[in-house]
Amino acid sequence: STASLRDFGRVCGLAVPSDRFRANLEVDFAVPYMEAAWSIGSAVHVGRLAFEAAGRCVRCQAVDIDPDDPAATGPSLLAALATAQAGGGGGKGPTFGTLLRPCVERLGAGSDLSVLTLGMQVRHGSHVAELATLVLSAA
Repeated sequence: STASLRDFGRVCGLAVPSDRFRANLEVDFAVPYMEAAWSIGSAVHVGRLAFEAAGRCVRCQAVDIDPDDPAATGPSLLAALATAQAGGGGGKGPTFGTLLRPCVERLGAGSDLSVLTLGMQVRHGSHVAELATLVLSAA
C-alpha cells in the first residue's frame, strides 16, 4: 500500500519508489502494513471483482535494481527490508506486499479482469481505500 511504502521509507531513511517493488496494484490504505495481516484466502474486492489473498510477497534482490536505470547503484532496499523485519518472513526472506489471485468462484461467468481502473474502490473486510497504481502486463 502507499502507506506501507511511506512508512518503510521513514523507518529505513531511504527513498522507496514504488516501481522498485514492481507491484501490479498499489492501494491507498491509510494504515501502513494493513495488508500484511490479511489471512490466506481472505476476500479482497476491487470494484466488482473478487480476489483472495494468496500470502505475502517474498522479496529478492530485484528491489535493488532501478527499472529505469539498471546500472544505478545506491543503498540496498532489500537489506533495509531484511533489517526492518528481523525475525520475520517465516524463514523465506523479507516480505513486502500481498499476493492476490482472482477468485473465480466469486467472479462469475464472463467477468473481465481488464476493467480495473485507477480510483476503483478496494475493500478488505471493513477497510476501504482507492486503487492508486495499476500496472497490467501483457500475458
